[in-house]
Amino acid sequence: MKMPLAAAVAAAVVVGLPASAYADPPITPPEGTTCTFARGITTCVKQIGFGTVGIVFIEDESCPSGIAERRTDTISTTTTTTVFRGTHQQGEPRTETQSTTTVTTTCV
Repeated sequence: MKMPLAAAVAAAVVVGLPASAYADPPITPPEGTTCTFARGITTCVKQIGFGTVGIVFIEDESCPSGIAERRTDTISTTTTTTVFRGTHQQGEPRTETQSTTTVTTTCV
């Protein structure tokens, strides 16, 4: 039995893509990423983070000892998102960096 060309192409596309979010994505995920798959779109996310802590002792007249510890915590997270439709990457990966800094002063 012969299928019309449009039906044959549609059948080939359906066979090439998993049917649900629970199926494996049709790509090999980039190293270090976590991927989700839904409706023919695979989204892969990679996060890398690091933190720094700086501690200095300062004179502080409001402290009984006259000395306080000033602590500066900085955390930076870089998130890279790559999107695929089927097996084809859609554009360049998008990278965003978010940093937070917290400064606390404690009497010693």
